[in-house]
Amino acid sequence: MGLDISLINIVRKPTDELCWLNSDESPELLSSYKDFFSERTHEDGTKEQGYWYEELAYQRKGVLKSFYDKYDADEFIFTEPELLTLNQYIHPDNKLTFHVDFLDKFNEGSNFVMMGY
Repeated sequence: MGLDISLINIVRKPTDELCWLNSDESPELLSSYKDFFSERTHEDGTKEQGYWYEELAYQRKGVLKSFYDKYDADEFIFTEPELLTLNQYIHPDNKLTFHVDFLDKFNEGSNFVMMGY
């Protein structure tokens, strides 16, 4: 598994059945997105609580090695200052794309960045 960085927007209804964040694995979302708290039922009948999201931007890899010292796996970025700090860890070859896909589209309070590796 490699690094995935996504700019996401929490939504009320799924646009893609795979775009789901489990509430147990994402407790930091409850305070800001409690109105979007949802439940889904799996094929075996088990229920799971969490949040639907849509992906606004995606980047695979493209960071400096020091990124892994700064950020933990499965971390979220909610504010513009945090996003600008993340930008310092983007590889120079990916700076323009990151700027267009993430910095230009980021709207603090409406969407956030999710990182996983």
